Amino acid sequence: MEFAELVTINLTSKQNPYTAFALTPASNANSETIYEFHNRNIIKQQIQSIVDAEAPISKSLLYKKVLQAWNTSRAGSRLDKHLEGIIKEINIVQTIHHQPFYWSNNTTLDYYRNNDIEKRNMEDIAPEEVLIALQEAVTNNLSIEEAELLRYLARTFGFAKVGKQIDTMLRYVIDTAVQSGNVKRENDRIKFADK
Repeated sequence: MEFAELVTINLTSKQNPYTAFALTPASNANSETIYEFHNRNIIKQQIQSIVDAEAPISKSLLYKKVLQAWNTSRAGSRLDKHLEGIIKEINIVQTIHHQPFYWSNNTTLDYYRNNDIEKRNMEDIAPEEVLIALQEAVTNNLSIEEAELLRYLARTFGFAKVGKQIDTMLRYVIDTAVQSGNVKRENDRIKFADK
């Protein structure tokens, strides 16, 4: 009788927990005081702190967090322009996809964050983050059927099923990865491109 040798394969994940920054609401914060000039530096510090802790962060999620700290429910066009002007003054790194994503100057993205602690909508997850999860899936499987990859990526970010919006976002990342030569499509399967 022969015994097979047990080989342990260490599959380290590039998944990290999402670290949310807790903003302290400004005293006298409301939908009018957010426009006052003397509060501009407070808002700059809040935006910078959120971006430093949570980068990459979508414009919609960043605005939501700032507005909560200012006891304001939604951003109309005036408030959108106001916050946009403040962000331009800070000179934060930005990438544009279906919406802007803001990055800390020292962000090197070699991981993706799970949705266990802070539930982010699919449109609030940077495509660069999804790409890391996609590359990890292809690395672990060598090649994976595209439909299965979509389901896997959705589950990875805490979504039980792939609805239209999630499908659109994930296909955008896959298409971008194919166009950039990171992966290739072959018979409805995704695999690393030959280098």
